[in-house]
Amino acid sequence: MIYEFKTPEEWNAAKEGNPNLEGYGSPGPVASELGITRQAVYNAVKRGKLDMVRITPQRFNQVGIIFITKASVERYIQTAGTSGRRPSRQAQVKLLKDCFLGAR
Repeated sequence: MIYEFKTPEEWNAAKEGNPNLEGYGSPGPVASELGITRQAVYNAVKRGKLDMVRITPQRFNQVGIIFITKASVERYIQTAGTSGRRPSRQAQVKLLKDCFLGAR
């Protein structure tokens, strides 16, 4: 779900009534923590798996803010079963060697 606000003050007022709107991070760091790409984060938002807060400026000289909510990241981790990055290729090979040849 995408929550739209016009000002940070409007978001703060809404956050008091709904603690699930607490911010977690922008899509880049969230993608890194979940072990997925930023595009996958946006796709998860479109599918309703992650919630996004968008603060759209009303004047041309203001900067817009986009971030993913903390509650949705925690929910995604529980349902998707991923809590971090996948092991590197080198680590995967080592794990396979340990499984088949035994730890040395």
